[in-house]
Amino acid sequence: MAKWEDGLEQKARCGGKAIPDVEVCAPGSQDRPAEILTRGYHVMQGYYHRRQDTAMAIDRDGWLHTGDMGYIDKEGYLHITGRVKEMIIRGGENISPAEIEQCIASLPQALQVKAVGVKARSSRKR
Repeated sequence: MAKWEDGLEQKARCGGKAIPDVEVCAPGSQDRPAEILTRGYHVMQGYYHRRQDTAMAIDRDGWLHTGDMGYIDKEGYLHITGRVKEMIIRGGENISPAEIEQCIASLPQALQVKAVGVKARSSRKR
């Protein structure tokens, strides 16, 4: 968790640090975020009567796959950058809104950017 003495800017930019007896990892970097995993006393035992869903969410080593993407910076602060399943599917291709946003945000003319998927309207007349 963020420290009391951390400035508001630091607290607003990140999700804080792991608390005692809780492990968090995101084997990525600021340039290439990865899925955030966590394990410890706070992780559920599983979904009620849903073994297959539990096996997909919690691996054999006890890591809960959160579905969030992010990275941990050099000081140990967790930064959340998006969702694993936040995908736009267009013509059978998976397109990451985060990658589109990063590309557009790198342009000097861009002040803010947000990419979202919108269901296409049928081109056929009814």
